[in-house]
Amino acid sequence: MKQQFKMAALSLAVLASTNAFAQESSEPAYQSWGGISGMHYNTDASRPLSLTEGGTIDNGQGISFEYGFRFTQSWAARVEFTSLDLDYSNAGDESGEMVGVDAMYFLPEDVWYLFGGVKRQSVGVSTTLGNIGIGKHWDIHENVKLITEVAAYHDFGEDYNDYSFKVGVAIPFGERTTYAPKDSDNDGVMDSKDQCPMTAPGVRVDATGCAVDNDNDGVLNSVDKCPNTPA
Repeated sequence: MKQQFKMAALSLAVLASTNAFAQESSEPAYQSWGGISGMHYNTDASRPLSLTEGGTIDNGQGISFEYGFRFTQSWAARVEFTSLDLDYSNAGDESGEMVGVDAMYFLPEDVWYLFGGVKRQSVGVSTTLGNIGIGKHWDIHENVKLITEVAAYHDFGEDYNDYSFKVGVAIPFGERTTYAPKDSDNDGVMDSKDQCPMTAPGVRVDATGCAVDNDNDGVLNSVDKCPNTPA
């Protein structure tokens, strides 16, 4: 399982890097966000309650608070605090918290985001976890997003594997950027495809942004006084 976790983390990194140029990354869709979510936390069946007490920790729930900042359209980071309440397998429960940071990669058009980071959990016993996951910010209102997220956690010291499911709301901050293709010479051909970027105003151009010569006589339409010269 430890090897599988490492392979999943590597796959996440590779996927992010191979898609890094798939979208415009100069400006983010929104600069930052704050969120609150309910979390279901599923613990490893063999995870002990503590180093001295008997029994194991069972599943539980928590309330998670997060703040994220987008550096570019693709990349972001966040800090997260979760108040956790985990059950004992032999009755009772234990409260604690989990804090940490994540690096996040948003796929093109924010279809999904991938994340990975480190968490410090203190419930019964303190432990440091590595985590990876996938989530999405769903548009439910202009200023509100629905958070859905699945994450896997691995304690490298004790080799435990936990999982969590999270649903909540996020409030974006900062102006949303609207991306419009640029046409510097206003010839109707976007700069990314314009092979003649300094075309004079009013000149008829082809699909590459260059002036046309309909009768193929070597004189461009814009200066051709005999535009229908026979071949």
